[in-house]
Amino acid sequence: SNYSLDIKGQTKKICYTIIPNAVMPIYFDIALKTNTDNRLIYIGAIDERKNILLLLQTLYSLVQNGKFYYLEILGDFLAEDYKNEILGYVKNKGLSKYIKFHGWVSQATVVEVLTSADILVVCSKQETLPMVIAEAMAAGKVVVSSDVGGVSEMITDGIDGFLFDLENGQKLYEILSKLYDNYDDIKLLEKHAKERAFATCNCEIVAKKTLAFYQRLTM
Repeated sequence: SNYSLDIKGQTKKICYTIIPNAVMPIYFDIALKTNTDNRLIYIGAIDERKNILLLLQTLYSLVQNGKFYYLEILGDFLAEDYKNEILGYVKNKGLSKYIKFHGWVSQATVVEVLTSADILVVCSKQETLPMVIAEAMAAGKVVVSSDVGGVSEMITDGIDGFLFDLENGQKLYEILSKLYDNYDDIKLLEKHAKERAFATCNCEIVAKKTLAFYQRLTM
């Protein structure tokens, strides 16, 4: 990402190029949904950097206001203290019936659960170019992500996903509130997300860009 180059001071080097990671065809093969049933998904390790507490706090606010999203969490905790904090919050706020913790799962299960999801939510405090975002977009899912690291290089806000500032946690609530039961907007976002992912992350295009870069080096 340009973000990675900037923090490493590499932008002044003569020969470099940005080549996104390739997404496996199995994600592109996921068909677009024909409805929304308000299913959120979180994929990845669970720790303070990933900031899942913000997602849970937002889910609680949504439920309190009659917007009953269901959240599936694929991944597990990296620290016992943080696990206790998160599970304690879920229990105290009565969110258990709206959340399923899957733990670590196989890629086949990731694809299966992602297929039924509508929206991937990423609340991380720091990222570079998360593969989970590229894979979700390839699957035609709406991605709502914190605007950190290189994420803005992957998503055009309001066109093929949404970005929000971590300093304004209310923005995440507003985005998810607007998307609740809103298949018309979701359908258009999903279409654009899938198209963008195919144009940047499908294996053939990534392979051609990689080959072209090495050919430049040998000239």
